[in-house]
Amino acid sequence: PASNTATLSFDVVVSDDEDPTISGMPANITQTADAGVCTAAVSWTDPTAGDNCAVATFTSSHNSGDTFDVGTTTVSYTATDIHGNTTTSTFDVTVTDDEDPVIAGMPSDITQNADAGLCSAVVTWTAPTDSDNCGIASFTSSHNSGTAFNVGATTVTYTATDIHGNVSTASFTITVVDNQAPTISDMPGDLSANNDAGACSAAVTWGDPTSADNCGVTSFTSSHSSGSAFNVGTTTVTYTAQDAAGNTTTASFTVTVTDNESPVITGNPGDLSANNDAGICGAAVTWTAPTATDNCSQTLTSTHNPGDLFGVGTTTVTYTSTDLASNTSTISFNVVVTDTEDPVIAPMMNDTVSTDAGTCEAVVNFSAPGATDNCAVATLTSDIASGSTFSLGSTTVTYTATDINGNTSTSTFDIVVEDNEGPTIGTPAADETVECDGSGNTAALMAWLTNNGGAAATDNCSGVTWSNDFTTMANTCGGAGAVQVIFTATDAAGNTSSTSATFTIQDTTAPSITAAAQDTTTECDGSGNAAQLAAWLANNGGATASEDCSSVTWSNNFTSLSDLCGATGAATVTFTATDVCGNASTTNATFTILDPTNPTAVAQNHTVTLDASGIGSMVAGDIDNGSSDGCGNVTLAASQTSFGCADLGANTITLTVTDDCGNASTATATVTVKDEVAPSITVAAADTTFECNGTDYSAQFAAWLADHGGADATDACGPLTWTNNSTGLVPGCGDSESEEVTFTVT
Repeated sequence: PASNTATLSFDVVVSDDEDPTISGMPANITQTADAGVCTAAVSWTDPTAGDNCAVATFTSSHNSGDTFDVGTTTVSYTATDIHGNTTTSTFDVTVTDDEDPVIAGMPSDITQNADAGLCSAVVTWTAPTDSDNCGIASFTSSHNSGTAFNVGATTVTYTATDIHGNVSTASFTITVVDNQAPTISDMPGDLSANNDAGACSAAVTWGDPTSADNCGVTSFTSSHSSGSAFNVGTTTVTYTAQDAAGNTTTASFTVTVTDNESPVITGNPGDLSANNDAGICGAAVTWTAPTATDNCSQTLTSTHNPGDLFGVGTTTVTYTSTDLASNTSTISFNVVVTDTEDPVIAPMMNDTVSTDAGTCEAVVNFSAPGATDNCAVATLTSDIASGSTFSLGSTTVTYTATDINGNTSTSTFDIVVEDNEGPTIGTPAADETVECDGSGNTAALMAWLTNNGGAAATDNCSGVTWSNDFTTMANTCGGAGAVQVIFTATDAAGNTSSTSATFTIQDTTAPSITAAAQDTTTECDGSGNAAQLAAWLANNGGATASEDCSSVTWSNNFTSLSDLCGATGAATVTFTATDVCGNASTTNATFTILDPTNPTAVAQNHTVTLDASGIGSMVAGDIDNGSSDGCGNVTLAASQTSFGCADLGANTITLTVTDDCGNASTATATVTVKDEVAPSITVAAADTTFECNGTDYSAQFAAWLADHGGADATDACGPLTWTNNSTGLVPGCGDSESEEVTFTVT
């Protein structure tokens, strides 16, 4: 009750003996080193740590994504709680080196000739280099640069091994070529020998040469052996040495065997005799040819062969046998041929010639006949020389031929002289022309014929008689005409000469124009006045003519009317009166067609509609309604052809019709101009909205309507009037309403 107190205390100590826990530890990881390096970046999912109280720290020896060297590395995670309890957990990261070393700068294949005198070659090269992502343990080669390599192909291999046992190899080939040919020694020089008796050859011996090679001789052969028989002539003996590489060497010498034995000829025919063969200066003579033999071989030639033709006289025949070594033997005999054949004179043709001009005899030249002989003609003579004078009639000429061996022949021919010379016309017939007398001019014609046209003639041998070929007068024009007459003079031998002349009856007087052609003028009838023109031309324009000797024919030069205006025109025509002999007279006149009448103009009404730009047009033909002219074509013209907005409505237009002669008429037509193109809206009406202002907004609406909702329009002809179909919005406040308005422009 007195509030005295007593206190007692004690401590309760709770200790934390529980280690933290680590969860989600990764399993062991194995990974290949990254390319080109001796490490690898390794990633994993980090574990987590927990504790009954709380984790103070959670550390690791490595972090996910760290770089690890090749080999095995232990990664440790350690968790420590707030009371110092710790837990450690580990896993291994193993990085393997799977990348082979790299060998660079490998030599290319090498080909090299063997060293002189050796079957090998020392070959050098620049050694390659090696590298590796981790490191090289060894780099070896099967051969070293500067080593001697045997003939053939050898593979050189480089081997690189890295510190983890990865291996790379690279190779190249060294080829040593044996290009040294074998050598041949102790070759014999060229050899010579005579043929063995009775043979075409000789046995020849020599000492064999020897051969050597840097790699060894595989074969040593020769084309001939010592002691062989060699034919007459030169033979080349060749030795050939070949090594294993196919290199060859040849060496040669010659063996020359000489033939010194001559051929033997037997069977000489002896001397021969014969008469000439018919027609030739010689004879074909035959005999048995001799024969020849030789130790080798021979050719037997002769200056002549059995059956050859031998000329008259003595010919020596020689046989010659020659062997291959030019050793020769000869024999000879004579062939004697006698000529017993006479010459032959070519036949001469009898010759007929005419007397020389103006005489009754002829100087005759002739060529000597050809004379032939089996051998040759010595002389050819005649009893009358060429160029002698021969009388009228026949004369015989004789030729005699003698050959070189005294044989003779004769031949004859006749020369006949004829009179083939016609009379000589001393005075030729003369033409005669007379004027037509109406009776055929008979008396004058007969007197001209009887007098042979005045011709005269003489003859070399005799007198002449006259004749002519007149039969009738050719009638060329009425009573006129002409005839060509041939007058012929004939001598006693029947030779003739002719002369010709023409007897002409002429008419040279032109017809007389008794009435001249008359001009005519006529009104155009629309058809070209063809009938009137044809009648005027047919009547020769009214002209007439007369002619004493023959009838008269009329012609004119009309082709066409010169164009005055359309179907009118004028033509000046020349009318020609011609008699049968072509004598002509002319007279001229003009035919004229006139057009003094105006054309008929007929018009019709027409409508022109303006386009969007307010322009319209027409042509004069649009208001023509069949205007015409009695004589030809018309041209049309309108007083106005272009129209605009100012011309809307009815317009009076004048049509003018003009013919080809310039005559004109007019007519009028009403041309109504219309505008049927609606105005173009250039700016469309725009929607508008008014905010309620608590009072009446009709004024705003009226202004919008008066402005056509902001619309605008254009038109070529204008002016424009706007209307709309608005019924009006109900004014007031608190209301909202809308109206769609159509604006129309007219």
